[in-house]
Amino acid sequence: MMLENGEYAVPAGKLAVIVTHLEMRAPAPIKQVPLPQGVSFRQITPSLAEYRDLFTRVGTLDWLW
Repeated sequence: MMLENGEYAVPAGKLAVIVTHLEMRAPAPIKQVPLPQGVSFRQITPSLAEYRDLFTRVGTLDWLW
């Protein structure tokens, strides 16, 4: 169901939700962009506590996780 833009009354006990669907019909081109000096990536396997700490620190910003 598609609603027009505007304000709508949401009944008590219900939650208004917006679902966005993106479709990728072809692989994105791979771009080799040089990293700034001093920046590197490494793969890690965090413990559950480390993962929760990272999730909490990032999510407490403006992302509303």
